[in-house]
Amino acid sequence: MTKRVRFILGSLAVVAFLALPSIGLAQTCGFTSQLNTPNDQLAPFLPAGGTFGTVCVNLVDSNTATIVFTTINGFLFGAAGALDLNINTAGAFSVSASATQFPTHAAPSLSIDAPPGAPQVDGQGNFNLVIDNFDGFNNAFQTATVTVDLTTGTFANAASVLAFNADGRDAAAHIFVCDDPLCTTGAGSPQTGFAGETTGAGSVPEPTSIVLLGGIVAIVASRLRKRVVAK
Repeated sequence: MTKRVRFILGSLAVVAFLALPSIGLAQTCGFTSQLNTPNDQLAPFLPAGGTFGTVCVNLVDSNTATIVFTTINGFLFGAAGALDLNINTAGAFSVSASATQFPTHAAPSLSIDAPPGAPQVDGQGNFNLVIDNFDGFNNAFQTATVTVDLTTGTFANAASVLAFNADGRDAAAHIFVCDDPLCTTGAGSPQTGFAGETTGAGSVPEPTSIVLLGGIVAIVASRLRKRVVAK
């Protein structure tokens, strides 16, 4: 293999490595839902991709599930009813939740509004797990993890952790629209609203973009090797 070919292959590897943060490494989810059904206030801001973010559900064991909320770029979670879930149980359960501080924003501070009860979430129906975040856009965040422990009963699998409410939603969130791509606090938010999910999908091991990138690198490398052998 010539120095030129080694250089090209090395460059391709660097490009692939640097591209990963912008593509985003998808976490493996036993069950994935899209926050794709906005209320009237948020509907005009629905992205071209048709979703504001994802809800990723995994089982720790038959009694415990972790649920990760993540917005796409340009949107953040926050305020009252920041994270909303309809847990598939008629019994008691305990909850813990944490959110990652977003750059330029103050630290989020989550609190459990329900249980007990099942409050109405604007345009999305009633949920038996509602988590509020302190203050407004200044404390908004992009990702949060919720852990649910059943006191009685078990979850059969990740897809059985959530159940549809009477309005056909099993998850929702209070979403801030960012006025700039970086969601800086100085730019503020022109609108907030709620979005729920009405469709679910199975395990999502990795984004298609990573597979495509890997395929491109492999094809180029193969052709370069063939050229070297031919010479």
